[in-house]
Amino acid sequence: MTTVAADVREAIEKYGLLFFEDLHSLVHMEKYLTESTRWETQTPLARIYLGIIRALVGDVSGARSVLGSLDPNREGAWLLRAKEAAVRVGIELSISNR
Repeated sequence: MTTVAADVREAIEKYGLLFFEDLHSLVHMEKYLTESTRWETQTPLARIYLGIIRALVGDVSGARSVLGSLDPNREGAWLLRAKEAAVRVGIELSISNR
């Protein structure tokens, strides 16, 4: 069992910590979500994260745009979460049915 634990620790140190090194600030997290992976366009949750990050770095317009990009017809279950996130970061968000 200690060999497995040592292997896991080694793998985390080798691969995981390098990954997190690039995510040491909100600006770097935003850059990762938008530039290196385009992850923000793939899932509603990723867009909610990106909206929160943009609001926290002062890009209220960008946050509102990302959080408001959810499609009520396809992603309706995420609308409440997006609205809650907007309230928590202090921005007004209106999402209407399209």
